[in-house]
Amino acid sequence: MNPWEDPAAEPFIRIKELRKSFGGVAAVDGVSLDIYRGELFAILGGSGCGKSTLLRLLAGFEAPTSGEVRIDGSDMAGRPPFERPTNMMFQSYALFPHYTVADNVAYGLRKDGLGKAEIKERVAELLELVQLQEFGRRKPRQLSGGQQQRVALARALAKRPKVLLLDEPLAALDRNLRERTQFELMGIQERLGITFIVVTHDQEEAMTLATRIAVMDAGRFVQVGTPTEIYEYPNSRFVADFFGTINLFEGRAEASDPSRIICAETGALIHVEPTAERPLPDVLFVAVRPEKIRIDREAPAEQGMTVLRGTVEDMAYYGNHSVYRVRTDQGKLVQVSSPNAHRSAELAPAGNEPVHLSWPRDCSVVLTQ
Repeated sequence: MNPWEDPAAEPFIRIKELRKSFGGVAAVDGVSLDIYRGELFAILGGSGCGKSTLLRLLAGFEAPTSGEVRIDGSDMAGRPPFERPTNMMFQSYALFPHYTVADNVAYGLRKDGLGKAEIKERVAELLELVQLQEFGRRKPRQLSGGQQQRVALARALAKRPKVLLLDEPLAALDRNLRERTQFELMGIQERLGITFIVVTHDQEEAMTLATRIAVMDAGRFVQVGTPTEIYEYPNSRFVADFFGTINLFEGRAEASDPSRIICAETGALIHVEPTAERPLPDVLFVAVRPEKIRIDREAPAEQGMTVLRGTVEDMAYYGNHSVYRVRTDQGKLVQVSSPNAHRSAELAPAGNEPVHLSWPRDCSVVLTQ
């Protein structure tokens, strides 16, 4: 059982009704959250949502207007950053350009007055951990972006914090390097067992890295859950639209059978799983991920499927999959992601070709807000 599913589990970090205002405007607006020991937790949101301010509150660089932060049972109120069991890795890496890699990693240890032998041993251990053992004498300008990122990580880990706070740690890396570094970061976190809290605006990065994610908007958490829960079962149109690509269909539940949604913009019934919510609002939305939708030249034979008719308007080929934009007969634009399981291009629908779109009821998510 995961610790967040265990009512008896004690949170390692407890954030309670935390608020931070600047000039009367709440950047963080009364958020509460429990994070457990050893989690790699992601705070995900767009620019200006308050996620970086929240990270600074945890680090002690900002004082809260109200609320409480407890780490490992201790109240952090009034404690400056250097007295907290946390360390922070900044988006810019903030490496000292005139120091070597080894001296950058050792900087905080020297400030703490550790002996030379202990510093040397710990620096060697950390450079091995981030696979930079051969780079200790180099300066940051002699390193690639990915190597600089690993130096910054080693320096942040040098003082053995209980919690490592990472502010957009991979934003400066190109796509291929970012993907590779994500797995390296996960491996380091797993080996050390340190609690990581990552702030990011990148949905794919959050899904890849995190055990759980808090989606943030306008200073508040709008949904907290595992990557699977948030992707497959968004609780609102905002989360559905923000967290990956999605199709939204407006409609209303059929009075005699609320598992059938009348959708004027498609001219078809959308089948959904029966819901316990009563009564359903007059207007609701059905969310369907593009990869859940099948695209065929012929109508499917299966019963209980949602079926739409339309015409392929655009198609983009990505190698392992293709993305289609299909205009339904009623004018609704639907996006479909289809795996390229066969080599022959003749098997795939082409532009301006009439097609049928279909998906089973368990791929429809009803959103009432």
